[in-house]
Amino acid sequence: MSSLVGYDAAFAVTRDARFDEVLLDDNTPKPDVLPALVLGVSLDKPGQRPAYNGLKILSRLRNRGYKPGYLAADLAYNNSDPNQWQLPVRAPGYKPVHD
Repeated sequence: MSSLVGYDAAFAVTRDARFDEVLLDDNTPKPDVLPALVLGVSLDKPGQRPAYNGLKILSRLRNRGYKPGYLAADLAYNNSDPNQWQLPVRAPGYKPVHD
């Protein structure tokens, strides 16, 4: 009997603010002019600890001197307990943006 194993991957990525004014006709960013650089990664069991993993990455980024700013995240983070994600990311100055 074989089994399949998968992981959740959380990424912290950055964008190039020089292209903020370059938009498509529907006012969405042009993906070809928004290069993303992965700054942090966390792997874990699927759906188990999204807030924990996200905070772990953000903590490592702050330790490397990155300053808080806007923080985009999906509903896996927004649906968690506010004490586990929303409040801890706001405390150092992040401005969460959710879908």
